[in-house]
Amino acid sequence: MKLVFFLISILISSTSYAFTVDRNTIMVEGPVTQKSAGEFIRKLAKSKPGSLVNIFINSDGGDVDAAVKMITIMDKYKTNCYAIKARSAAFNLFQFCDYRKASENAKFMIHHTFVQVEKGMTVSKNELINEFASITVLD
Repeated sequence: MKLVFFLISILISSTSYAFTVDRNTIMVEGPVTQKSAGEFIRKLAKSKPGSLVNIFINSDGGDVDAAVKMITIMDKYKTNCYAIKARSAAFNLFQFCDYRKASENAKFMIHHTFVQVEKGMTVSKNELINEFASITVLD
């Protein structure tokens, strides 16, 4: 498996794209963008909903809205994700997978939690505290 990750990282450039190795294996490489999200969704749609899909991630992240689009369709599949690098929005993809495995020396980055309260919304301090109390922080 280490050799596969190594070869994949050498063969892939820093451009943004998602491509398939076979019908049930998708590579996410480079920045997460609206374009790469569209490519990812088209590739994933070739697999039957409910089927097992392997997703390899090597990305510094990017557009959060694009990642949300990708995650939304991932919900229809059983996903195994393998990370070389999953930072920012790419970490969100990795986090959503049913099964996650990282390569030795994998790189991850998670932003601080951000809460947006829009005009007209009411959120009590206790609701926010209870929500964040459920988050486990690992040393």
